[in-house]
Order: sequence, then structure tokens, then C-alpha cells
Amino acid sequence: LGDGPLTFTIAGKTIEAGYIYPQLSWESDAMSGILGKGLLTSFVVTFDLQRQRFWLEESLDESALLACEHVTGEPVFVDILESIYLFVKGKVENIEGLFLMDTGTHHNILQESSLVALQLAAPRPAIQGILQCFMFGCFWGEAATIGSFSIGGLEVQDMLVRTIPDEEFGKFVDWSE
Repeated sequence: LGDGPLTFTIAGKTIEAGYIYPQLSWESDAMSGILGKGLLTSFVVTFDLQRQRFWLEESLDESALLACEHVTGEPVFVDILESIYLFVKGKVENIEGLFLMDTGTHHNILQESSLVALQLAAPRPAIQGILQCFMFGCFWGEAATIGSFSIGGLEVQDMLVRTIPDEEFGKFVDWSE
């Protein structure tokens, strides 16, 4: 669509974008676009995957989150590093790091060097020679199960991960910001 500012409305909220440009070839006429960082950083966003909904709010309404009867526990809040993408601090077994938040991928991805470090600490079976293709390229990697992943005090056990080359991770963040 070109240079902006462009203004559009989604879910009753008005968003201004500096520019919008096509960068993908759509494989489906059902999809009209991508809601990205510009939307996620403009509002408080709540995802409810069980009911397949999300909310955009001007400010946090913690009492509304606690009132949801279909979930247990309390909301977890984590700090976000904003760069080219959104990142959160987390931990894979004994390795702390930054993890890219991607609500569209079905894969959990680690740098090759992270899996090597985990294997040295506690060897586990891995499948080598897996060709993995993503929007940013195709890579040969491995697949393995990690013991735990934690973020914001929550932990997931026995999570399948795939690796991509370390040098590809540099494309996700501009550390000069």
C-alpha cells in the first residue's frame, strides 16, 4: 500500500501505520494480511486460544483476566524486548536467553549452539538431517526434546524443538537499538 501514515480500524480500535508493503505471496484468498508488531505494541493484547478469541484494550484490566472461568491460575506478565520482533526472557533447562514471540509458527526453534550445550549437559536422542523451511529460508537441522522451558514462572515439560543455524538468528533482532 506504500508510505503512510495509514490509518485502519480492527476490532474497534484505530491503528496508524507508517507504511504497509506486500512481502509475501498469499497461498489463500481467505487471508487478507498479517497483524504484526505495530498492533501488538499499540494495545494490551489478550489471547484466549481455548475460545479462539483475542482482545485489544487501551489499558490492562487484570480483574477481567481473573474472572475468566474457563481457565485456572493467574495471568503471567513478562517484560518484552522490542526490536525487529518481540522477545521475552526465558529458560531452556539451564540456559537463559531471549525468545522470539511468534504466534504463527507451529515450531519451537533453538539455535544449534543451544542444543549442543544442552546435549553436553544431558545427552538425549536427536534426529539429524531435517530440512526445515520457514518464511526466511530453508535449513538443515536437528529435532530433539528438551526437558523444560520456562517463562514468567510457568514451565512446560518435554517440548519438541528444532534447530536452525546460529547465524540465522541475527536476522531477527537489531541489537543497535
